[in-house]
Amino acid sequence: MALLDIEAGFWGLRRQLEALVGHKLADSVLQQAGANGGASFAQGFAPEVTPGEELEALRDCLSAYQAAGFGRFEIEDAEWPLGKVHIRGEDTFEAWMFRRHGVEAEGPVCAYTAGVLVGFINVLAGRRDVVRIERACQAQGDDACVFELLPAGAAGDVPVVALSPDPGLGQGLNLLELLFHRMPMGIAIIDREFKIRRYNATWEDFSAKYAPPSGAPLAPGVGYFEHLPGTEPVALPPVPAGASGGDDPGGRRAARVGGDRHILGHRPFPSGGGGGGGGDPERGRGRHRPGAGRGGPAGERG
Repeated sequence: MALLDIEAGFWGLRRQLEALVGHKLADSVLQQAGANGGASFAQGFAPEVTPGEELEALRDCLSAYQAAGFGRFEIEDAEWPLGKVHIRGEDTFEAWMFRRHGVEAEGPVCAYTAGVLVGFINVLAGRRDVVRIERACQAQGDDACVFELLPAGAAGDVPVVALSPDPGLGQGLNLLELLFHRMPMGIAIIDREFKIRRYNATWEDFSAKYAPPSGAPLAPGVGYFEHLPGTEPVALPPVPAGASGGDDPGGRRAARVGGDRHILGHRPFPSGGGGGGGGDPERGRGRHRPGAGRGGPAGERG
């Protein structure tokens, strides 16, 4: 038997994690822990699930999780073989914890619970690619917490939580995530089609201050040159005579690593003094000064 005090113990653990590594990475750590725990429980609770019994086994796992005091859960609808499952939760322990402390969250907070659900379904469905999207959360003032669980291929850019028997195996990935989100420079990742796949908060701040108004709004999937029109001559320098590398439109080049294009060393925003981008936003708007000074925002890296 394990005793975990939610109101003080788990709350303190979450708040300390957020203080150390930030909200996003804290959610990632808690979801990973929940996924490992949910998978381990499902493997022991329903070790031999035959085809056609997966949903009933999922209901049994949810009933056990509910009986342990982690909230009230019901399956609202399900497409099986797995296409999509919606689970409604009320008084989930994480949402209850936030309300107990009088904190109204800006986004969903049920990272550990969501991880448990991912672990349940991955094991029972014999998969490793199920992800979750929390559509509503009582910590935000919604009537219930609503979880959508579906294969990663149908979920867009929602990251897959690896089911690792040893949480230590995920330390490398977590360190990279920590560096990505906490590095004091702007970082954006661009795919082979020059679509922006993801970016950290610093790069988003630079974009808000310095991207030209004529560009497309920043969002995952937006073309880099649509968001920052006119930067092709800077981002893709001409291919030197006799040099190797992939040619791109206009006779320009991007380095290729692992099949993706990486625009290296390009600073699309003005360099400035420190964290928020620095400098004068109006002076820099619409102008792109690569390599202007040291210590400024880093360019895109894949």
